[in-house]
Amino acid sequence: MYYTKVFDAIIPEYIGIERYNLYLILENNMIQFKKMLY
Repeated sequence: MYYTKVFDAIIPEYIGIERYNLYLILENNMIQFKKMLY
């Protein structure tokens, strides 16, 4: 997954549930952004 590589590089402190929740938030933001574009 793209986000995994990016955030493992930038924020290695994020692990487990916190990181998983962060991915969910990012993914939701991307979906909302795409809906705005189309």
